[in-house]
Amino acid sequence: MVSLDIECSEKGVLYSVGLHSEQDSRVIMIGAPVEDEAENSWVQWVDSEKDLLLALESWFIQFDPDIVIGWNVIDFDFRLLLKRAEWNKLTLRIGRGKQPPHWRQSNQNPNQGFITIPGRVVLDGIDTL
Repeated sequence: MVSLDIECSEKGVLYSVGLHSEQDSRVIMIGAPVEDEAENSWVQWVDSEKDLLLALESWFIQFDPDIVIGWNVIDFDFRLLLKRAEWNKLTLRIGRGKQPPHWRQSNQNPNQGFITIPGRVVLDGIDTL
């Protein structure tokens, strides 16, 4: 199981993704390493938004979580991750066997969507609580 949290600018450009599981906890962040790297060994620095998305994809391949949880993880985090992947001309392959997720927009509510990630279950705190 992994808890997922993203941070972005006001314009929706990603600058960090936080991941927490029993096997690994880290923040993948765009920028340059700070002076004392040893104190921030949980930060994985990348050069660009595209590199952030590729690092996220690699994390899912390496740690292979069964369950992804978060607060508004479907209608904010995954919606934005997929939009930014599309903008960067990437197919975000975070499903089992490097399969891409499938996004479906609600017919009744334009602010609600659904995500299917092959081999994984996504539990959104808003919906499950």
